[in-house]
Amino acid sequence: MNMIKRLLLIIVISAILTVTTSYAQSIVDTDRDGIGDEADICVRVRDFSTLQPDSNSDGLGDSCASPLFNANQNPESLQNLRDFALSIGPRTEIGGNVRFFAPFIIGEDVRIVGSTLFQAADRRTNVIGNGVIISGARLQQVILRSNVRVFSGADVSYAILGEGVVVQSGARIDGRSINRRGDIILGARTIVYKDAIVTGSDVVVGEDVLFRSSVNIQGSDVIIGNRVRFGSSNDDPNGNMTIRISDDVTIEDDVTIQPGVTIGRGAYIKAGSFLPMGTVVQANSSFPEG
Repeated sequence: MNMIKRLLLIIVISAILTVTTSYAQSIVDTDRDGIGDEADICVRVRDFSTLQPDSNSDGLGDSCASPLFNANQNPESLQNLRDFALSIGPRTEIGGNVRFFAPFIIGEDVRIVGSTLFQAADRRTNVIGNGVIISGARLQQVILRSNVRVFSGADVSYAILGEGVVVQSGARIDGRSINRRGDIILGARTIVYKDAIVTGSDVVVGEDVLFRSSVNIQGSDVIIGNRVRFGSSNDDPNGNMTIRISDDVTIEDDVTIQPGVTIGRGAYIKAGSFLPMGTVVQANSSFPEG
């Protein structure tokens, strides 16, 4: 009799364990904080507090949002933010026409308005630093340091923008080349002027650089120094002539390169040089020579 009771007890315990295990496996907990997504008001940020406070009752929770976060939101954009928000700092404003199609982290005092899109081909996280202002731009796989400004119609892809970088209306920055996808890294306070196009892969640009003309970096592994000037004044009728730079080029500090210049593979441009319009620097040479 005791043996039968023991067998029945084992069967009951096994059944309970099976049901419990099955239920546990059915719970999704994206941020692994022990609170399932159905009950979690910020599914992408670990918040181990039992109540998870939600001061503005927007359904996102204080760990995910700030008081200004939903000032102009509609239900569709709110759901979009829930899907992709990893972290959003205080005093941040996100307009109702902003859409995210990749995970993002946003710092403090950020303002993102207009028809702005955030994308990422391989779902790499977009990172937006403190004090950034973005208005009506398209961004894909970017890291923006503090106080960056990106204006209407700009398109920035595969780029890291240093503190205080300005990308004016209609400008395009693209860190992809035909054979590879790297990053264009722009140093602090660099300005990409209206409608200028900067393309290349694995390009490092120094601080206080001005891109007045379009610069096509056709290769990769290019190093550009501080205070380099590409192009001439905006009212120059030839200002839209593209500057072309090949692989493995190094440009030292305080160089001025006018529209229509071509720099060959492996060339070395010395500090303080001035390259007038139409200059062709041959591969593996120095400018000026000697």
